[in-house]
Amino acid sequence: MKSVRRTSGLALAGLTLLMTRMAGGAERGQPTSAPMREEPLRAEEAAAVKDLPLGLTVRTDPRALQLAMTRLRPGDHVIIGALAVSCVPKLPKGLIKVLFLPSGSLDQINTAEWQAAIQAADMFSMDDTKDVDAAKALRRTADRYGKQVLLAPTGEVADKVGREMAPYGDAFLIQAQRWLQEDTSPELKPFCDKVHQLAGDFRQANPKLVFWVQVGRKLERSGGTAGLFIHAYARLKATHPEDIQMMHPFIAGGSNPPPGHGFAALEQFLDALRPQ
Repeated sequence: MKSVRRTSGLALAGLTLLMTRMAGGAERGQPTSAPMREEPLRAEEAAAVKDLPLGLTVRTDPRALQLAMTRLRPGDHVIIGALAVSCVPKLPKGLIKVLFLPSGSLDQINTAEWQAAIQAADMFSMDDTKDVDAAKALRRTADRYGKQVLLAPTGEVADKVGREMAPYGDAFLIQAQRWLQEDTSPELKPFCDKVHQLAGDFRQANPKLVFWVQVGRKLERSGGTAGLFIHAYARLKATHPEDIQMMHPFIAGGSNPPPGHGFAALEQFLDALRPQ
């Protein structure tokens, strides 16, 4: 099937919150003893980014589904994880933007739930798109179904072969959480410069790409607070607005998180950007 052209809605692609207990989408590796990163939530920074569209990834946590149904507004969207296709009928029509594909061929999946999810989504993606061959395969599958492609490699893979992946995508999710964690400067210049460098490289390979930027880590890998995520996005928008069309915090639940981390960070993020 002929590939669908990107639309203006993609250029305004939303702010995606990833709330999951699964490892998918987070940086891989062994737990670290790095300190929990803290940053106060500043009202002026929240005001600077609150008009960006917002999305919520739904995987296995029912709280994420409830938030998607009650907090999102027109122009926002949902990303459906491969284990959450049963949630599709519960979500408003037009809210679903991206479907994470399972391993294996879609031709082998004939359930009504999967068919509904495929029909509802505008884009296909693959969690932690592992290499250029995976990007090519994702592009072929998306073209067959008339969908767009979100490339979502880890930061390490993006740094190595992201430029070679770029021609096969419509949007590129830059997993920037490690660079944010390593940057302790008040203005986050190293973090912003790194995102800008990667986006510039990928844009040279595919001038039509739009960029989604992910920050946040699992609790055992330093976590993060709503204030930190909003600070990072506000600084990036202020310094390199062309490099961020969408924000994508990775907010993992976990058990017994410190105050302000885990699900509390998700709630505080939404309270600041999508108050009830």
